[in-house]
Amino acid sequence: MSICEQNRLRAGPALTPPAFDPAEYALTPEVREWLGPMLEDAELPGAVAEILRAKRAGARTVAPDEPRALPGRQVVYMASGGGAQSAWLTDAPAAQAGQVSVVSLLGATLLGMRPLQRAPLPRDGGVATLVVLAIAAD
Repeated sequence: MSICEQNRLRAGPALTPPAFDPAEYALTPEVREWLGPMLEDAELPGAVAEILRAKRAGARTVAPDEPRALPGRQVVYMASGGGAQSAWLTDAPAAQAGQVSVVSLLGATLLGMRPLQRAPLPRDGGVATLVVLAIAAD
């Protein structure tokens, strides 16, 4: 079973992302370019694909040194009801221990966020609030 199939099983077929403003997020030109072929080639769960397409189309473009949640960076985040967690954001479809893949629901939501930014994180049965607490450079 592929990682995309595993993510689809966890996310559920009917899970839809809440409304968000893609202009509140920012991507480097390299990440935006990488998202194009990845979105065309990978079979992503509907909510993940929708979030990534919206961010690719509407996110602002920033320089690589901007403090944003991008692949290769360590992100400290917190979801409502939980404590602070730290993980490396990765563009690999299969995340290792201590990593969050951009093609997961959490990773797609984190992508392009800045420190102290809040975002809705779809969960089974509702929506949590995700907050980025800090971002470490590559």
